[in-house]
Amino acid sequence: MTRSPSLTTALDALSENLSEGPSGFSAFVPPLQSLIGPCYVAVSLLEPETKLRRIYSSEEDSYPVGSVKSMVGTGWETALVFEGRHLFSPDADALHFAFQDAPAILDLGFGCAINLRIAWGGVLLGSVNLLAKPDAFDAQSFQHAKAFVAPLTLMTLRYIERNGAGL
Repeated sequence: MTRSPSLTTALDALSENLSEGPSGFSAFVPPLQSLIGPCYVAVSLLEPETKLRRIYSSEEDSYPVGSVKSMVGTGWETALVFEGRHLFSPDADALHFAFQDAPAILDLGFGCAINLRIAWGGVLLGSVNLLAKPDAFDAQSFQHAKAFVAPLTLMTLRYIERNGAGL
C-alpha cells in the first residue's frame, strides 16, 4: 500500500477545496483518497428504524443518491448506533458481520470497508461509508479516515440545514 501525502497535506487540501466553495461532499473525496487510496464513498443519513438514506455517492450512476438500506440487526448497527464507535471491516468475514448485503458488496469487487460515525451532540446523524478492493484498507487507513470525521460532520450539518433533513 503506497500512500504518499501526509495527513496534514490531505487535510490542507480539504480546507482549500472547502474554501473554494465546491458544492457538497465531493470536496473531501480527493484528499481522503490521496491518503487511503481509491475507494467508493457514500454519505448516508440515519432514518427511523435504523435505515440509511444515501445523500452522496462518489459513483452516482452505479449507487444513486436517495436509495435506502436497512441496518437493523447488523454489525454496523451494533458499532455505530449502540456502541457509538466507527467500524473497520478489513475482510470478507468482517463484511458479513457488518452488512446484511455483504454477498452483493463482495460480488461488486469490494473486500473491505470503513464506516465513520457522524454525530452531533451525542445524536447519530448518519455515516460515511468507504468501500474498497480486498486488502486496500489497513489500520493506518482507518486512522487516517477518522481524521476526516470533524469536517464531514460539519458538511453533514450544513446538508441537513439546507435540505431540512434529520435532526
